[in-house]
Amino acid sequence: MNFKTAITVMILATLASFNASAQQKQDTSVQQQSQNDEGPNVEIDEYHDWVLRCDNSDSGGTSSCLLFERLLKKDTNQLVLQASVALPKGAKKSPILIFTLPLGIYLPDGASLQVDGSKGVSLQINRCLKQGCIAVLSIQDALLGQLKNGKTATVSVSQSEGKTINFALSLDGFKAGFKALEEST
Repeated sequence: MNFKTAITVMILATLASFNASAQQKQDTSVQQQSQNDEGPNVEIDEYHDWVLRCDNSDSGGTSSCLLFERLLKKDTNQLVLQASVALPKGAKKSPILIFTLPLGIYLPDGASLQVDGSKGVSLQINRCLKQGCIAVLSIQDALLGQLKNGKTATVSVSQSEGKTINFALSLDGFKAGFKALEEST
């Protein structure tokens, strides 16, 4: 290798390492920025596999809270499914369970929820948005008891006629998270 070629290789190697370093710094600042995007009025608490997010910026002095768990695809960190629990404001309304399901599922079959092998509950898919397909369920006392005391909730959807995909949600932390959700509203 002649001198000119060696210098060119060193310059390219230096530029490559500089670009990698700049990219790492940029990735770090993006992560920090996204964490700061929550704002000063947002509180986040973790209960094992469940997360409670409360936005206290409501001018009426009340907070808007949501308890959720997300399932991410391991190799890409892409959101596959999210289960969220909300308590509607008002007297004695049942909690609501909102599922964000993956796009591309077979809609006529709907979806179902099963806790620890118990009888499944049908989920009607309301609409599909760019984030995913939405199914909403009012949580009755029996199902709430199963969620609080269970180990795994399985959400089943069809990819095509006859082909079912099961997503397992851990219920570790659900009971404590739900109690915190009730106390925060």
